[in-house]
Amino acid sequence: MAEIKILTKKPMTFKGPFRVDEFCGLIRRFAKERNYFMVEENNQEDVLPDGNQIVMDVNLSKQLSDYAKGVIDVHIHMHGCTDKVLEIEGQKQKCQVGTIDVECVAKMESDYRNRYENKGFSFLFRTISDKFIRRDITHQQNDSCTKDCTDLAGELKSYLNMHRFKLDDREKMSEPEEKA
Repeated sequence: MAEIKILTKKPMTFKGPFRVDEFCGLIRRFAKERNYFMVEENNQEDVLPDGNQIVMDVNLSKQLSDYAKGVIDVHIHMHGCTDKVLEIEGQKQKCQVGTIDVECVAKMESDYRNRYENKGFSFLFRTISDKFIRRDITHQQNDSCTKDCTDLAGELKSYLNMHRFKLDDREKMSEPEEKA
């Protein structure tokens, strides 16, 4: 059985204008640049009286070695989304206005192929090597996965913050906030 260690969580909330296709494209581009394998586990859109609701779960995974794998889970919940046409630099662009809740969670999976759980000696060898031999490598892999999660959350926050200033009629919009 694989051991899963949660390294960090980066939640944020934003209310304002955004484009769903650009937001999803940002995650795809990040996955491609950092060599993550992207799986969109859930993509659901509901039409409600107060606006559309979109729920997406994206799983980014990167094989760091034959023993460890870094995983970033991105949960996106957009609610109250209504379409609006904005004039930006003389061009009309269609965007959505609503609330986005994003949570990025970095995890480290070790022994994800279940090679070291079958026999007692291999389990003992794995435990000793983790604590004494591979400790530096494990810390580097944890730091790499944590940094990638923090970078992804920062890019998403920057994108949403950029779109906050594009609204013409100066409605009260909030800055992307990180939850505690």
